[in-house]
Amino acid sequence: MQLMLKRLLRLALTGSTTVILAACYGPPMDQRDPYNLKEKHLTAKNSTGNPIPGLRVQLYENQNPLEQKQTDNNGKAFFAYYDTGAQYRLKVEDTDGPANGGEFLSQEIQVGEVEDYPVTLTEKTDGV
Repeated sequence: MQLMLKRLLRLALTGSTTVILAACYGPPMDQRDPYNLKEKHLTAKNSTGNPIPGLRVQLYENQNPLEQKQTDNNGKAFFAYYDTGAQYRLKVEDTDGPANGGEFLSQEIQVGEVEDYPVTLTEKTDGV
């Protein structure tokens, strides 16, 4: 009788712990809805249409940075994330000065439903 009571108690406690953890932290990554996975592609170019490598691109969820990338030699950066319904934006910054062909002003882009974000950055002038 005591053995049976211990088994029932162990089963009840183990099951409730799992429910509590799932309620607090959400489903594990492998159980998230794959339809909420979003992909965003950014292509950065200068005013003459040439790609800008080496730019820092940050993806923000509301005001919190989620991920940071650097544009490749083709001026491209790629992000994949699970959309939680928050506001998303991309911030593009030139952090290496003239090493990538010029010094460019930062730009922020609100992220929406489209997948591709072409960006033309303006070069800094002496007054900026």
